[in-house]
Amino acid sequence: MASSRAATASATASESSTEKASGAGKIQYLDVYRAISILAVILIHTTAYAIGTLPKDDPWYPAYLIVNAASYFAVPSFLFLSALVHFYNYDGRSGIRWGTFYGKRLLSIVLPYVAWSIFYYLFVSRIKGVSPMDRIPDFFRGLLYGNNYTHLYFIVIMIQFFVLFPLFLAFARLKWVRSNLPWIGIACQVAFYLGNYYYFHMTRTGVFVGSYMLYLFLGAYAGIRLKSGKSLSAPGRKILLSSAFLFGAVYVGQVAMLAYEPGYLEQPYRSWVNFATTYGYCSLCCFALIYVSMWLHGRGGRLALALKSIGIASFGIYFFHPFVLYMWRDKVMQNFPSYFELLLWGSGAAALVASWLFVAMVKKSRVASVVLVGER
Repeated sequence: MASSRAATASATASESSTEKASGAGKIQYLDVYRAISILAVILIHTTAYAIGTLPKDDPWYPAYLIVNAASYFAVPSFLFLSALVHFYNYDGRSGIRWGTFYGKRLLSIVLPYVAWSIFYYLFVSRIKGVSPMDRIPDFFRGLLYGNNYTHLYFIVIMIQFFVLFPLFLAFARLKWVRSNLPWIGIACQVAFYLGNYYYFHMTRTGVFVGSYMLYLFLGAYAGIRLKSGKSLSAPGRKILLSSAFLFGAVYVGQVAMLAYEPGYLEQPYRSWVNFATTYGYCSLCCFALIYVSMWLHGRGGRLALALKSIGIASFGIYFFHPFVLYMWRDKVMQNFPSYFELLLWGSGAAALVASWLFVAMVKKSRVASVVLVGER
């Protein structure tokens, strides 16, 4: 799981946000969405350390396992959001300059990815006490698969999406496809799962875009509907949120069963249950978070402002926070083992705050901003 959340007033705010989303401008509440997703990423990485360190009979182990599993929507929600934004911005447009499109993404995504891959490659080499020059092939292999550090694989998935995006866009313009995007996404995901389980046996599925097709199709569906001014089934908001919560309970339950009783169900049924609960829970979360973000953004106040700020800085926070987590564990937690629980949660808080401040400092330099967080 380490390396994967007054009624009338809120309803009015959500409907107002949806109406604003139908225009050509930026969808403001999506910064809140990004904030929730990056907070889930930090929770996953924070609790994963406890899961990997503590014995299963530790009284706190179930709590860490629950938080870790419940936060698993993080990567799917970011991919869903990327598809949503790209279809919101590009669907229906003619004369798209693909050279400009890819040029921008080279600067905003690939350049920071390479820079941070170099940083973490050097960092890991120092930790291991080996010369970076002796591991050059490892660096390029890590660059290809996104494993120069545990979290970098996400960018490799994003790059695959960008490469395929013109085909996605053309495919979604077909009338029968446009009307059935969620169902086609489900069919593609099931087909990939069955094909890999029974025939292909790929070992690096987590870094392959095929493992996330459902979220991309759902994001395309959401982006097209928002751009056309249509509601994302607002009357069923309560049903959606309730379903996400209930499905989440089932998903967390099956993760707990896998942790404590790995053989609770024979194969291939255990794998089928894991597939259905994982994709069901994360897909529902992708949509539920839209309404949660609308509501939080509509309420305003300091919380909304803080979340928007975190969301805007989320790309830089994503890159930097694992470094903070490692340093905190190495320099703080190792020296005060008696305060493990307190310091563990402190590591997550430190990772968020330090990364947030780091991004603010980086943005003061134009060169650093382009190289490290992809902003000009």
